[in-house]
Amino acid sequence: MQFLNSIILFGLGAAALPLLIHLLSRRKLKEVAFPSIEFLERMRTDRMRRLRFRQLFALLLRMLLVAVIILAFARPAIRSIFQRNARTAAVILIDGSAGMRYVDNGETLLNAASRKAQEILGVLGPEDRAAVILAGKEPVVLGRGLSTDRNELTRALREMDAPEGTADFTAAFARAFEMLRDAPVPNREVYLLTDGSVESLPDTIPEDGRVRLYTVLLGPKERGGPVVSGIEPAERVFAPGRKITFRTAGLAGPETDRAGVEFFVNGERKGRSEAENRGGRFTAEFEYTPDRPGWYSFTAVARDGRFGPGETRRTALYVPERRNILICGDTPADAFFIERALNPDPEPEAAVVTVRSILSAELSPEALNDADVIVLSGVRSLPSGVYRRLLSAVADRGAGLVVFTPSEGDPALYAGGIFRDIYPASVDKKVMFDPKQGNASVVDWFNFGHPVLRDISEKGGFRKPAVNTYLRLVPTGNITVLARFADGSPAIGDAVCGQGRAVVFAFDATPASSDLPLTGLFLPLLLRSVQHVSGDIASGGRYAVGDPLREVLTGVPSGSAVTIKPEDGTARAAGIAPTPDGAALRDETAGAPGFYSLLAGGVEHARFTVDIPAAELRFERAGDRQLAAAFKGVRWKPLKESENLAEAVRKDRYGKELFGWFILGAIALMAVEMVVSRKA
Repeated sequence: MQFLNSIILFGLGAAALPLLIHLLSRRKLKEVAFPSIEFLERMRTDRMRRLRFRQLFALLLRMLLVAVIILAFARPAIRSIFQRNARTAAVILIDGSAGMRYVDNGETLLNAASRKAQEILGVLGPEDRAAVILAGKEPVVLGRGLSTDRNELTRALREMDAPEGTADFTAAFARAFEMLRDAPVPNREVYLLTDGSVESLPDTIPEDGRVRLYTVLLGPKERGGPVVSGIEPAERVFAPGRKITFRTAGLAGPETDRAGVEFFVNGERKGRSEAENRGGRFTAEFEYTPDRPGWYSFTAVARDGRFGPGETRRTALYVPERRNILICGDTPADAFFIERALNPDPEPEAAVVTVRSILSAELSPEALNDADVIVLSGVRSLPSGVYRRLLSAVADRGAGLVVFTPSEGDPALYAGGIFRDIYPASVDKKVMFDPKQGNASVVDWFNFGHPVLRDISEKGGFRKPAVNTYLRLVPTGNITVLARFADGSPAIGDAVCGQGRAVVFAFDATPASSDLPLTGLFLPLLLRSVQHVSGDIASGGRYAVGDPLREVLTGVPSGSAVTIKPEDGTARAAGIAPTPDGAALRDETAGAPGFYSLLAGGVEHARFTVDIPAAELRFERAGDRQLAAAFKGVRWKPLKESENLAEAVRKDRYGKELFGWFILGAIALMAVEMVVSRKA
């Protein structure tokens, strides 16, 4: 224990005053003549002892009462690790996640953090050092690190603008402790200003008993107001004149009965929907019919004003021209599932593509001339003249080719044709399983960075196809693998051939070969494969702030400059890496939320969207146990946002004051003394 006003301790001598008064007030014995000793005999010796004990106990209580009052005004405190009159180094960590843009009482939490940080700077002395770290995707040190220049730090705090991604507090704490470790001062402090989201807690922090950590949780424990978590098209393929239904989902605050959602197309408001709050969630729909081919930007906005970054969600779609697709199989069963996937609408005017099915025996060179995409399903052989026309259509004219290979195929068509000229691979062997034994191989690896599979399902949450019969292919040329079997051989591959490209499956599209046609993966996989080989991208990439960009541009001439242009900003050169048929972005990350176009030669080749991370929408305030577990390696002290931080920190630095407890003790002693004195 220590005393913050130790000079008062000299007054402890006053505790002897009751004793002195007692000694001075003692009376001398006098002789009194009694006519009879009857009354003296009635007084018992033990009663006199009790009376004398009470008098001495009352005297002790009076002395202790004076001592306790003097000790109370000496401001006793439980001793802390802070060394008085020694220099201090303090690092202020500010949550730089998108959640700090939430508005509470007319002020964003980020602005509240800036104000509190300036309040903390006022606690420090003129010789103390301070630094401010903004915890974003990577920690950013504001100013020049640990500095005694308060004006510079104050300016940096006022100009601070947090990114709209997530905060990596593990890295931020590591940077803060690294700075404090090198500081030539005895006192070290870290101040954490955050909204207290569970998502923002560090995984680990360095253990250092010399560091004192203060946390200030900003904003409400529960957030109100709607946020939009996603906007998705219900359809999988698009065409001019074909209606698209968009489904929007979001989270609603507990005090909101309905959420109003506005829909924008290419920046123009096209509709509004009132969504009912059902258990904290809402859904809304919007319909739009594109009138021409090209890129479209769709936005769903739930205007509330409390959390702007979370009230908007975006998606970019490419509406292609109508394509002529030719499906060819040895039997009608080979094309059955493909026909229904590509042309589900019986009305010709509603069809996305023009589909024509033909048996391989009837396939002629003329039939290949009008096809934009050719699908071979289970075709075992083709006449040499037809194959040459097929090769010319792909390599010279730029038609797309999708192949579902049969288990038994004519080597002249495959080993000496498609696997040599269009899709450079060799057949190691044919792999067969007995369906009755249930020992089929599973396609268990997928390349989710490829345009065909990108965003096809959240985290790959779909039924993976089991295959009874397939060809074990060995790539001999430049093939991009989309999926693999457990044995490592390609299950689906993508290759460029002259002006065109081909996607090849190592098995056919019938249930006899695999259960792929019966899974939810078949429809999107087939549609995207057709769109990919025809040069039509179904939708743009969707990213969260700070994510690496994985865009791949096909058909871009080698050496072409690629630029990234924000919807309302200036274009800049993009880092690219050449690919066999175009270019891929290299070392590029998603910036601020919005729409972005990728241009080459003045032509828009792709469009992608950036939104805040979905984790920032689902706010959950961390509890005391979670905070204690996260900060168990240091001396941790939580501070309330509403209290005077300067006073709270000063009290904690020098220990917890016990003035109130001593005053209560003095009152208790006084009460006991009064009772004892009355009986005495």
